[in-house]
Amino acid sequence: MSQNATASWSGYAHQGKVGLLVALRKINALFGHNPNLNNFEITFETREDVALFENGNPIQVHQVKALIGGSTIGSYTEALGKFVVCPHDNLLHSICEITNWANLTPAQNPGNVTRYTYPDGNTYCPLLSINNLIDREIETLLSNEHHPERFNQGWRQETLHNFLGVLDDKIRTEHQTKQQAAYNISFTLTEVFTIIRDRPQNALSKLAGIREEIYNAFLGFLADLANTKYVVTQDQENFILLALEKIYSLSDKELEQFLRDINPHTTEGIKFGAHGTTDKYFVLENFKDVFLESIIYVLADYPVIKANTAPHFLKGSYYLLTSINSAINSIKINAQRILKNSNINFSGYETDFIVNENYEGPLGSHASFLRDYDESKFFNPKSISFIKKTDAISILNA
Repeated sequence: MSQNATASWSGYAHQGKVGLLVALRKINALFGHNPNLNNFEITFETREDVALFENGNPIQVHQVKALIGGSTIGSYTEALGKFVVCPHDNLLHSICEITNWANLTPAQNPGNVTRYTYPDGNTYCPLLSINNLIDREIETLLSNEHHPERFNQGWRQETLHNFLGVLDDKIRTEHQTKQQAAYNISFTLTEVFTIIRDRPQNALSKLAGIREEIYNAFLGFLADLANTKYVVTQDQENFILLALEKIYSLSDKELEQFLRDINPHTTEGIKFGAHGTTDKYFVLENFKDVFLESIIYVLADYPVIKANTAPHFLKGSYYLLTSINSAINSIKINAQRILKNSNINFSGYETDFIVNENYEGPLGSHASFLRDYDESKFFNPKSISFIKKTDAISILNA
């Protein structure tokens, strides 16, 4: 399995959580000492991956290495040799236990970097475990404030996603507009405290929750590869991971559009964030079973996945990728919903196919014409068809 492809995105996604954990632990450690939290700042992607400053001076520098299978020091010595140390705490994070850390020599670790000790006492934290550690720190912070939602796990989870949403937005803006040396991805501890304490911003936190689910699909794909559920070439593996990373990294507006495009049957007339759940826009199992497997099992080609374009394969016709996994008896209502959905990027693909799990045949043969349907606003329902995922894979692999 490729370490480069997996470690790059894992580190990017994981380091934000590490930074939040570091910030929360500092806030909670300062409780009762009447600190000015504006004097402390957590930064990302400037001095190593995460750094904590007090009055402009670094007091903790953290390097985050999400190396899958990185259980020996040989995986970390190059990074340790380049570590940008501070006069105080210089810390390495790993997602695996490093079994021979005690064998490090001074030449291999010139900055005398030590391993970060997590609240559970471990010196490593698996990718799927850090959320629980963060949640405990959020509960402590809220309990210190006698916050009415301190025992509400759902509320705490939403405020975590709210912070990750704000962080993702900052990171994307800096990446798109500046060189790395000029990045300014930072929060005072007052800002972190306020984001955690105050009620989450609904749409932003929900998008961050969906990004988390896409990230979980990434981790699930890695687990399935390890268990040989899927057998792919190294190039295919790298492309699938890159595709998931591209989706994860879309701007908020672009991600909303992508979710509409892969769920054209449930997003018609539904404004994102207006409902208590996001099931109309994203269901992880449907995403994995239809969208992701369409990519995994097509061995002969790679799909087009980019902003403001419906994700698709092109082989003579366009094969539009979706997450439609509805029962066969819902085909009529779903065909009608797709035809009425004017907020999806399907209008350029009038003679082509909508890849899904169970449906086949022209939309026009399934959807009775509606009185309020205006063909000029969308496409001719007779010229686009459903195609089952299995049939599309066979055609695309031929």
